[in-house]
Amino acid sequence: MKNILEDIKNNTFKPVYFLYGDEGYLINQFKNKLISAIVGDNSFNLTVVNEKPDERALKEIINTPPFMSERRLIVIDRCDVFKTKDKFSFLTQNPPDYIVIVLIENTADKRLKLYKDIKKIGYICEMKTQSEANVSKFIKEKCDGEGKQIATDTIREIYRRTCGDLGLIVAELEKLFSYTYERDVITLEDVGDIVSVRIEERVFEMIDAIAYKNKRRAISLYYDLLAVRESPVKILILMERHFNGLLQVKSSPPMPVGELAKGIGLKGVAPFVAGRYQKQAGAFTKDRLAELVEEFARTEEDIKTGMISDKTGVELMIAEALL
Repeated sequence: MKNILEDIKNNTFKPVYFLYGDEGYLINQFKNKLISAIVGDNSFNLTVVNEKPDERALKEIINTPPFMSERRLIVIDRCDVFKTKDKFSFLTQNPPDYIVIVLIENTADKRLKLYKDIKKIGYICEMKTQSEANVSKFIKEKCDGEGKQIATDTIREIYRRTCGDLGLIVAELEKLFSYTYERDVITLEDVGDIVSVRIEERVFEMIDAIAYKNKRRAISLYYDLLAVRESPVKILILMERHFNGLLQVKSSPPMPVGELAKGIGLKGVAPFVAGRYQKQAGAFTKDRLAELVEEFARTEEDIKTGMISDKTGVELMIAEALL
């Protein structure tokens, strides 16, 4: 990311920038920074492609000099160009000096010629999910910019409720700023009143209830999710992923949560969240977790093949996990 900022500062740009990863907010921020720096308000020299690209049309645009400007910019935004293997490798074959291409995808296939060619002539930046420390700093800076004081435990609660999603955090902070417009302090109570809880956190709470055999709480949380129209299949997949994480924690040797958070199974998870995983895993044996992971896979298959309804499948898995 620093390389992009340096290029913008020096007004010297590479032929191709490839941005990808989990952190959509950062990707969009840097996309907009590049657009502003390269073409500004001159929309004549900006082409944004956000559907299946037309190879011939792209080649024509690349070969068309900019209009009253030094550069022409093409943004190819999440069009799955890597799934076409090397069909779009022409993007990196001797592009004219006036062309800058910003390619955006969710994932990257490093085996392909296109990826390797971009690495040679351009810049590749993976926008990863940010650490708890970076997200906390981001929240604090946003609050400082609005003249709002906020305590560390309040920042942590925002992080917990949003699962560290920067785009969601920005939206929730806007709500908090409006809610506290007459005050210069954002409290923990304000966060409880205003900030929405992401589905992943609701599922976490549901598995907390399952771990401690609180059937009423687990079912209540499930029906709360259904009430806000969350898909039962999505809930099932998140539960399955979570129990996989618990199994990996249970299978790991004892270690501090800071080290566990960096483990393969919990990559990107904050230390305090890893601690919650450890606590939940303690309520199950390793064999039991392995059984549940297999049961989740079978239930998902039964739903896909129409043997049971999705709603019934989740209810059965909650009941099974409570045993």
